Amino acid sequence: MVERGWRRGGGANAIIGRLVFGSMVLALACSGPGGPVRRVAHAVVEGDDASAPVQIVTSTVFNVSSTPSDPSQPSSGSSVALIVADTVVQTLPFDRTFDIHTTGRFFIRVQTPPTATDTPSVNATLKVFVDGEQRSNVAGDLATSPLQAVFLSSN
Repeated sequence: MVERGWRRGGGANAIIGRLVFGSMVLALACSGPGGPVRRVAHAVVEGDDASAPVQIVTSTVFNVSSTPSDPSQPSSGSSVALIVADTVVQTLPFDRTFDIHTTGRFFIRVQTPPTATDTPSVNATLKVFVDGEQRSNVAGDLATSPLQAVFLSSN
């Protein structure tokens, strides 16, 4: 009699095959074809005037209109269309962590509040870290122009 089809069982070869297959699935799930899944963006904004209010806009759901040479590091001047955003007005420093594992994107803009009647000179520094790696470091006078940083995961 001829036995047909795959034999179910717990033979050593079957167990090793399942382990190899499981390891491959786990490796692909963790890294994906485009690299690691980005998990956390950490934004730090510091300034020389702790009494002046600043407006901080953050988002993980947005579109970027330009195509940079490095897709995970658009230029800080890229045009961004916000779809969902959070806005706070507060004094500096600002230090917050954002969950980006579902979108792989992060945007932050720091500026003087639009309702400010007097535009004080505030020299500020904006740093963004993604999964512990510094991805942006911009500085300038908020009275002159806002500071912004954009991160797009490459996967």
